Amino acid sequence: MKILEVKDLCKNYGKGSTLVKALDDISFSIDEGDFVAIVGASGSGKSTLLHILGAVDKPTSGKVIMGDIDVFKQKDDALAVFRRRKVGLIYQFYNLIPIHGGWGCRQAVRSRSPCPGFGSGPDA
Repeated sequence: MKILEVKDLCKNYGKGSTLVKALDDISFSIDEGDFVAIVGASGSGKSTLLHILGAVDKPTSGKVIMGDIDVFKQKDDALAVFRRRKVGLIYQFYNLIPIHGGWGCRQAVRSRSPCPGFGSGPDA
């Protein structure tokens, strides 16, 4: 049973002489129980593909079908619910989230106050 199908996927950046084809007509499917690795040289489109599969970026053209859902035919609200319930992403560069020491956050949780560094409180 297919759990993921990618059909004719393209992602372009720029226009004209600055056009970059990050993904150019990619098609594949993954069946339940398959183990998959995405490998390639730097700049080959691995992260772009994962961002599209995770529905955090939209393709220029093509389809991504998860189960029986054509992911990018959904409206934005439905897409957000789909992402929340069906997709899990772990970012390589987790340090993009401000980190101000675990102790401050633990103390904030205990006192039910905002965690320092997350947009409110005296340390924000």
